[in-house]
Amino acid sequence: MLKKFLPILLVLFLVPAVFASTLTLTPVVDQISPYDFARFTLTINNTAPADKFTISYSDLDWIVETEPLTDYTTGIFVGAGQVYSTTLLAKPVKDIDSVFRKHNIEIKVKSQNTGEELSSIISVDVRRDLIRYPFATNIDLILPENIFPIKANSIKVRLENTNMLNITGLEITLNSSLFEKKTTVDLGPKSEKIIDFSVTLDKLVPPQKDNATLTVTHGNETVRVITKEYSVASYGKFLSQTSTLDKFLGEEKTVVFANNGNSKQTETIFIEAGSGFKRLFSSTEPGAKVAYINNVAYYTADLTLDSEASAAFVVKTSYLPLVFIIIILIVACILYFVYRNPIIVAKEAREVGIEEGGIAKLSVLIKMKNRSAKSIKNVRIIERIPNIAKVQIKESETLRPTKTYNYQDGMAMEYHIGKMEADEVRFISYHLKTKLAVIGGIRLKPVIVEYEAGKRAYSNPVEVYTP
Repeated sequence: MLKKFLPILLVLFLVPAVFASTLTLTPVVDQISPYDFARFTLTINNTAPADKFTISYSDLDWIVETEPLTDYTTGIFVGAGQVYSTTLLAKPVKDIDSVFRKHNIEIKVKSQNTGEELSSIISVDVRRDLIRYPFATNIDLILPENIFPIKANSIKVRLENTNMLNITGLEITLNSSLFEKKTTVDLGPKSEKIIDFSVTLDKLVPPQKDNATLTVTHGNETVRVITKEYSVASYGKFLSQTSTLDKFLGEEKTVVFANNGNSKQTETIFIEAGSGFKRLFSSTEPGAKVAYINNVAYYTADLTLDSEASAAFVVKTSYLPLVFIIIILIVACILYFVYRNPIIVAKEAREVGIEEGGIAKLSVLIKMKNRSAKSIKNVRIIERIPNIAKVQIKESETLRPTKTYNYQDGMAMEYHIGKMEADEVRFISYHLKTKLAVIGGIRLKPVIVEYEAGKRAYSNPVEVYTP
């Protein structure tokens, strides 16, 4: 009978042994900052046969693991009647404001043999004052590639506090060989701040490359050092100032060009040149050429100036040469009228007769005029006839030669006029008949007019050609 109930009694005896295993969680560090792990000693007392236990938890706002990590990832093997201890670590996932309080997390240990779970509660106090590091920040230096000396340049520093700590007395220093800026700022929890430094360089700083260094310190600790390269930009534009000085019969215009930049500059300068008439009496120092822009004339030249240098461009206009020209013309006219020949003589051929293809006859007309305002006495006219022709003078001619004689190339006729009154005009005409028909042409010498003891006037020669 006893043997019949012995298996039942044995099972009843073993059941308490299975559930006799215990889980104990002993706090080691249970007050932490949101960036640290709480530490507990997890102890399993296995009073049952050898078993494997796995650890789990259900609070997603926490990270739970063990040291060594394999105790959590692969499970814990505990022999029959043995006790095993491991370190349990717990850390909050987020560092938001609501994390700063006491938290209760349920830890479960499950038996592989029976499937039963042992559980215990760990209590962790997350405290702001236990944050061990002064801050965790992102820092960036926003530096323009070019800095211009003639204006205020903006250099920005971006600061971001990525944790919940309130950071005070953060010292920001920005310096280079050309400038230095300092400031102190506070950064609230989870906040961002942009520091804007206004940097103005001396206007005469030459173009160059330089480095700007940002140093961020807190207390005696250097938090971050950032160095970036930048360039001092070249700039410059010619400024001009014009002054005009009036002079006798002219003016002197001076344009002073100044380079207000930080480096040598070359520009093409333009100065209005005025009308073409004015330019005839103008000169420039230094020399320049004339260019037209929208039909307006300008003096133009290429000018190179060093930084802070200046140069003067002078346009001188003087109408004195024009006055001298006018005076010379007036004097020339006076001299011309005073000393010009008072007698003008013109000679022309008329009524040319052609026979057998050549010149057979023609008539000649000589016109004389006393263009002076006084009478002229003792006028002697000499007309030379080539030897290929004979003279025919009509009875009706009012002025007939007083004398004829031979000369080397033919015959000469002289006419005498006792006096020619002012503005008086006299005509002499005669006819020529050639000895043979002249093929080609005949040239008649100029008329010579002598008057008043050796003075002379000449007419034009006459050339007659066959058609």
